[in-house]
Amino acid sequence: MRLVNTTQVPARCFVGPGDGGSRIGLLVAKATFELRCGLTPRLSLARAEPIRAADEETELGCLPADTTPRRAGTFEVVLLGRAHAASGRPAKRVTVALSIGAVRRELVVSGDRAWSHQGVGARPGEPAPVSTVPLIWENAFGGSAQVWLDPERTLEIHHPLNRRGRGFDPTPAMRRIPQELGAAPGYPATRYVRSLPAIEDPATAISSWADAPPPTCWATVPRDIGLATLAARRGGGTAEVAALDRIYDRAHPDWIIDVPDRGAMVHLRGVDPQGDHLFALPEVRVLADYELGQCGEARGTIELAPRMLVLQPERAMLSILYRKCFTFARMGPADARCLRMRVEPGWGRDATVD
Repeated sequence: MRLVNTTQVPARCFVGPGDGGSRIGLLVAKATFELRCGLTPRLSLARAEPIRAADEETELGCLPADTTPRRAGTFEVVLLGRAHAASGRPAKRVTVALSIGAVRRELVVSGDRAWSHQGVGARPGEPAPVSTVPLIWENAFGGSAQVWLDPERTLEIHHPLNRRGRGFDPTPAMRRIPQELGAAPGYPATRYVRSLPAIEDPATAISSWADAPPPTCWATVPRDIGLATLAARRGGGTAEVAALDRIYDRAHPDWIIDVPDRGAMVHLRGVDPQGDHLFALPEVRVLADYELGQCGEARGTIELAPRMLVLQPERAMLSILYRKCFTFARMGPADARCLRMRVEPGWGRDATVD
């Protein structure tokens, strides 16, 4: 399949075998826009984000692969950035808020804290003032602890949803070790010191030693944490749901939403010391005109559906991923197989079909 693209929106086409001798095509495009306080996002000419076939790690989380499946009819939102205190003045807590249309979520981001003591009656101490905090999974609830079974044997206990995080309590799991794995007298033992997460959902913020909220972070969900379990919590918990979510979802479940309406307003707060970002979701329709057959007699247009929004305020950009799966009959080497990309103002009209 020959792809002709003279637009400012990078695109790639992938073709593979289908059922009954047919072929399956995947067309992916990504529009990149400048993101600056007080300005309408403009399509970027100089810094267009490429189509990624694999995750790309950054200091603020990974930029997700664009070629892996996405669930039809849904829209994923990812934020790779830092919480910033207003005007750069250190604060004990910063509220990060994002709304897209009628959907609104908040995070409370704190400076370093310590427990008053351990066990029943322990309470989180006051946060240290901070001016900026990375919004990464390492700062969300979770964590890992190295545990000794005897002077020679160790194992890692980690939070089932977020092994990268901090603040979980390994004690309940350690209590089960003597029965399940055996341990020498005086063991299991650990040097792990329980801390507190920097990023929380204000509705489930930790207030006592027994609290164990679901991890909350809006960066891309890493492949090495409990994505399937996290998603299954929202989807009913069946094995089938968990397996599908492991393949598809890269955003936190709070930000796997219906495709926004055309012109939906976006309000992003707490990620830029200069102020809030308030703008209408950029309207770009991405289409491909096709010609198939010996003389190009099969002609038409397919429209790509918006599937993911990646916000990168630290880089002053946002990108929207568009995708379309399609099938076509197997053809001979002399047959025409051409896709010509074009863009126009508007929003994806077939957003419920992938």
